[in-house]
Amino acid sequence: MPNGDIFESINLVSVLTGIFLLLIMSLMQKIDRYLCLRSNHIHFSAEFKTMESMGNFIQQLREMGCQLDDLEVNSREGYTDYVGATFWVKMDMPVNHIEAIQKMSGIKGVKYLEELEYM
Repeated sequence: MPNGDIFESINLVSVLTGIFLLLIMSLMQKIDRYLCLRSNHIHFSAEFKTMESMGNFIQQLREMGCQLDDLEVNSREGYTDYVGATFWVKMDMPVNHIEAIQKMSGIKGVKYLEELEYM
C-alpha cells in the first residue's frame, strides 16, 4: 500500500523534527545562562548594617570600576536594624557574576548580598 509508506515517513520526519527542536531549545537555554552569568551588567540585592555602610559599599563599587545604573533603597525606621537596597550595576568588562558577588560580599558593612535573576 503506497499511501501507508508516505504517512510513516511523515511521522518519522515529525518525530525527528520534534527531537531536533528539543535539542536546540535546550542548547539555547544553556547558552543564554552562560552569557547572562558573564555579562557586564549585574542586578543584585544587598543588606547593610547602616546607611554609612551602604555609602562605603557604593564608593568601593566605583573604585572597582563599576558604574551604578540604578539604585532602590528600602529602609524602615524602627522595624529593622538594616538598610536594604537593589542595585543595577554596569562593569567595565564582562565578569563572572559568581566571583563578582563573592568579592562584593566581602566589603565591610555588607550583611547579605544576592544576585537577582533576569526575567
